[in-house]
Amino acid sequence: MKAEAYIFGIFPRDERLIEATRRYPQRIKEMVTERTKKLLRLQEGLSYVSDPLLGWDDMLRPIVQNFEGMEVDGLNRFFETNTFYRIPVTVGKIRSNGRMFSRIMAMDLLKETGRPFLLELPDPFTFASLCLDKYYGDKGGLIEDYAKAMNGELKDVKDDNFRLLVLKAPSIAFASREEDLELIKKGLRVLTDGLNVPAILHIYFRKVDTALSHLGQLPVSGIGIDLFASGSKVPDDYRYECLALSAIDARNTRMETVSGSLRKVKEIVTRLNLKKLYLTNNSDLELLPYVFAIRKVRALRTMLKATEEAM
Repeated sequence: MKAEAYIFGIFPRDERLIEATRRYPQRIKEMVTERTKKLLRLQEGLSYVSDPLLGWDDMLRPIVQNFEGMEVDGLNRFFETNTFYRIPVTVGKIRSNGRMFSRIMAMDLLKETGRPFLLELPDPFTFASLCLDKYYGDKGGLIEDYAKAMNGELKDVKDDNFRLLVLKAPSIAFASREEDLELIKKGLRVLTDGLNVPAILHIYFRKVDTALSHLGQLPVSGIGIDLFASGSKVPDDYRYECLALSAIDARNTRMETVSGSLRKVKEIVTRLNLKKLYLTNNSDLELLPYVFAIRKVRALRTMLKATEEAM
């Protein structure tokens, strides 16, 4: 088994960037670029590098603003966090015109690192669940068109260092109806069709044991499981060759320890036959103060090194 590590999601802004957002809007682009470079350097020692998404206000809006057939509406609370998102509204058929990632992510900076990088987006079911639909009339059509659009965008990323796809799927943890389970499978099949990179489906904010047993085998390489959610664990009948383990908690400033991480890893690898184990965060680090997010990324680097030495 091979151990790797990465972070995903929106990174918190430091105080100077927050202040500039209020007082010096003309400097925002320059400051975001400068801090993005700094946070890419912070990820040296991890297996993949990811865009910290400092220009994103939520995980939906940049995508929605680059789709035809969509608008944004008022604010809504993002699950049980203290963050909010602009509600996406479907007003026509969802379409994209290509090269979306070059507009919404720091693709040039990712490529300049010369390192393997990951891309991330909401899974189709989560995206549809957070939308206000004024066009389709059924969730299935919305999910299918979103998945088709993002499948095309991902295939348009022609770079050998694009090595991992992270699908952020908090809504799946709350899905229980049979029709929802079928929509989840359908959306993932369409989105991942023909892709040559492994996809990791991150389900968080709630334990996922029941959902995984009902969903059966999904067309992804592995599941990201939030072990910090109350009662959550990796089920004994876990069926995937890869597992993304939440080694750091993005919802608590308490620092995790290397010894605690190793205990989790050893307990899991003795039960499961895994090809690859990813160490990562459980949700967006923006839920933490900036200084604690920095510390947790550094801790993750140390955890990876210790895990590699222990294997």
